[in-house]
Amino acid sequence: TAAVKDFYYDQLDQYPVFILKTPEILDFFSPEKMAASWSISIQDFLHIHTAFATKVFIVDSAEKMVDLNNIEPIQYFIAELLKNDWSIVFTTRTLYLEDLTYFVHENFHVPIEKIELSPIQEFELDKIAQTNKFRLSTNSRVNELLRIPFYLNAYLQAYSSQMETISDVYELKNTLLTRQVNGGNYKSNAVATFCSLVKQKNIDASYYIFPDSPNIHNDDFSQLLENEIIGLDKENNAFYIVHDVYEEWALTKIIQMEFSKGDYGNFFERIGNSLPIRRAYRIWMLEKLHSKPDSLSTFISYVMEMPDDYWKNETIIAVMLSPYASVFFEIYSSSFLEDNHQLL
Repeated sequence: TAAVKDFYYDQLDQYPVFILKTPEILDFFSPEKMAASWSISIQDFLHIHTAFATKVFIVDSAEKMVDLNNIEPIQYFIAELLKNDWSIVFTTRTLYLEDLTYFVHENFHVPIEKIELSPIQEFELDKIAQTNKFRLSTNSRVNELLRIPFYLNAYLQAYSSQMETISDVYELKNTLLTRQVNGGNYKSNAVATFCSLVKQKNIDASYYIFPDSPNIHNDDFSQLLENEIIGLDKENNAFYIVHDVYEEWALTKIIQMEFSKGDYGNFFERIGNSLPIRRAYRIWMLEKLHSKPDSLSTFISYVMEMPDDYWKNETIIAVMLSPYASVFFEIYSSSFLEDNHQLL
């Protein structure tokens, strides 16, 4: 996102460049907006830019397209851009690249050129730490995340001697979430407010948080605005989460809080079944399996007794991607061989 925004400002005077997130595109060309005050249509928009040989449309955080219940509007818009010789840039994090690549191939049938921004090299991270006199974590998976500039920046903002003792990735993300959201005010309940907003946002399958949502009119929400966790879209009179990673951290925390209750019977009902929560569940599972696999043994046994559904599939995928895979396969090999290897 930072790279394409630099590109946007560098090229803005040279040829047409637009950068929007998926929900903003849907809103930009919504029938309600056009009927209310806009004389422009998609075809008008395309016609205005016909004379330009080079024109670029950037869809930021493009993995949000995969989450849409109705993809027809965005599918139509992207297809029209392609027919009119626009270059299209999709930004996403590596975590979502596979899902986005599949989505684009299935819906647009066009070749994709992948441009990846590499993380900081391990030796570079060590040199940065030595030069600036701070210590890295003793956990290699935590340090792997710190090779990403966003995480390194957040780590340094929250830095204290206690940061060096962080034992796993979940603890790092939870610490950073608290620091970023509370802004150092550890008496604040802003994290709880933020998690409630994120949970409701996912239940509603909405990009925006609207003024009539619970917890909007309190001091904790004001703190979220002040610390730039939440932003205000004045045109739509609605709020949005500034960085997708904050929402991901909150979803992981919500899953952990529900898991800690120990009641697995309606665990999946409590966390919801939106695509973002399902992605967060897989991340949470992988992190737990790397750091505290024993804490999941009873839970995994419960899930394996469930009827086949996407939660069972997500659990199996997460386990098979973890160091626990060989043990898991040995324990449940008979289940995998049942019904003509249906689980496989």
